[in-house]
Amino acid sequence: MKCFNMDESHSFADFREIIAKLRQECPWDRAQTLSSLLPCLFDEMAETAAGVHLYEKTGDAENLCEELGDLLMVILLESRIAEEKGLFSLEDVIEGISRKMIRRHPHVFGCGFVDENGELVRKWDEIKRLEKAGKTEEQILRGKEAVRAAEEEIGGYFAQEKEIPQSSVRGIGYLSV
Repeated sequence: MKCFNMDESHSFADFREIIAKLRQECPWDRAQTLSSLLPCLFDEMAETAAGVHLYEKTGDAENLCEELGDLLMVILLESRIAEEKGLFSLEDVIEGISRKMIRRHPHVFGCGFVDENGELVRKWDEIKRLEKAGKTEEQILRGKEAVRAAEEEIGGYFAQEKEIPQSSVRGIGYLSV
């Protein structure tokens, strides 16, 4: 494995190697599971949202860049754990979302013309309907239940949160300027 230096520029491939090395050599990262990272995911989503608000208020994108990096780290760590478990790889995640975006945007990637009078929304709804048509009723129900459970967990997590993460405090402080 490559030796990394903070003073060098790093690529996405380097970042993936960094995550792999953390999983191998850092006790905290090695101990993480898909579910144990949920609080980190929730925190980083909230801090990213604070970064967006901070940027919109001040025009300073430095915090947003940092928070997007933290969120990306959690996403790559979750993907790495899934890969270690033989569930899927980051390439599978990228392939799946790429196909979904191409499928859902025929007006951009295909020959379909979409006018300004609502055809885009109708086409989007039709594509979503066709995506669901390929799933069983049970799969759709399980998906809806999982979304509801995640929404409850996120809401409960933030309701129980006693201390606001320090980077969010920084962002909130800037917002009051």
